Amino acid sequence: YARDLIRAIQSARKNAKLNMDDRIRLSLSIDLPLGFENLVKAEVLADEFEKDANYDYDEIAKVNNENITISLEKI
Repeated sequence: YARDLIRAIQSARKNAKLNMDDRIRLSLSIDLPLGFENLVKAEVLADEFEKDANYDYDEIAKVNNENITISLEKI
């Protein structure tokens, strides 16, 4: 699940035209399973994580048959 979620967030970063080394603020429409937050933040270079925040770029991705809203912006 974490791998699929990270892949979806990386795809959203690419679609938002961010560089590979850009640090971001990240919001998801789901609660991350216990222990996943630090892993996800590290893998996608997110310095901040909030649930249900609205940032510059939004995208809906299907992860594990669940629609998840990914919102992010460059810091």
